[in-house]
Amino acid sequence: MPAVERPRPTATLAQRARLALAATVLGLALVELGLRAVGAAPPAVPGLADDDRLRVTNRVNALGLREDWDAVPPRRPGELRVAVLGDSFVYGESVERDEALPAQLETALAAHRGGAPVRVFNLGVCDNGTAQEAARYRALQPALQPDVLVLVAYLNDFTRTNPAYALRDIYEPGVERSWAARHSYLVGHLAARWRLRRARERTIAWYRASVLAGMPAEFAPAGAEIVALRDFAEARGARFVVAFFPWLYDLDAYPLDALHAHLGAFARAHGIALVDLLEVFRGHGDEALRVSPANEHPNPRAHRMAAEAIARFLANVSSGTAATPAPGSAAPAR
Repeated sequence: MPAVERPRPTATLAQRARLALAATVLGLALVELGLRAVGAAPPAVPGLADDDRLRVTNRVNALGLREDWDAVPPRRPGELRVAVLGDSFVYGESVERDEALPAQLETALAAHRGGAPVRVFNLGVCDNGTAQEAARYRALQPALQPDVLVLVAYLNDFTRTNPAYALRDIYEPGVERSWAARHSYLVGHLAARWRLRRARERTIAWYRASVLAGMPAEFAPAGAEIVALRDFAEARGARFVVAFFPWLYDLDAYPLDALHAHLGAFARAHGIALVDLLEVFRGHGDEALRVSPANEHPNPRAHRMAAEAIARFLANVSSGTAATPAPGSAAPAR
């Protein structure tokens, strides 16, 4: 008599659900253990816009400049002198002095000049606008006597309100992390990324509302300052260049292209040499260019990339090949 095949037992829906839940919990536990094993703590999310500034050496000299000298060094034979003017992006917020753009520009220019002497002055002061920067250059120009003036501009230079103060609510000050976020690396990462994403969305909305929506009226005061500063510098024998830093987020799907286009058109209309650093940074992961996930200031790598692009531009201008001197350049020097 043939054996009767008994039906195989099948897992009930409840059993399958329990297995799925167990596998999920095991997977999450392994991720948690992995994060802890490599020390990958959740990124810090600041409670205020300047809450995550890094501790660095911030010595300033008698002129209020972030330099290692107090008296202006005498000019050496054949020396090229460059003044770099701007705000915290020039000063070097959250990076050391020799990691900031002016010091790295000095190194890059010396390489282009075959070791001929170069002196680059750091004229950056945090939280300054274009008018304050122009006044500082006018006061210091007789002592420094630069051959080139590089004005480094950033998005907040083209608004009447400085975002260092207006963006305080971007990071949801006073919001406490949950118990789970404080005790779990995995939950902490997810919570931090969620808050950083919300902060990024609010920042984009803020820039669109305070900069793009008001164009060109919002740009007009800064634009007039730039033209006047160009005229002042050139009347005293200095070449004038503007370098424009992008917002170091979403570089490959950049949300603020319109502002760069406006500045490019402005530079062309006024014959101002422009190095738009957006194209220099595209294709590089934005978090690899910022000081921290929540700090939009450039890190040493971004300062180096900007310095090398500006050095290429100036080298090409000097050699007479400035038609396309560097990615993002909008106009040759006058």
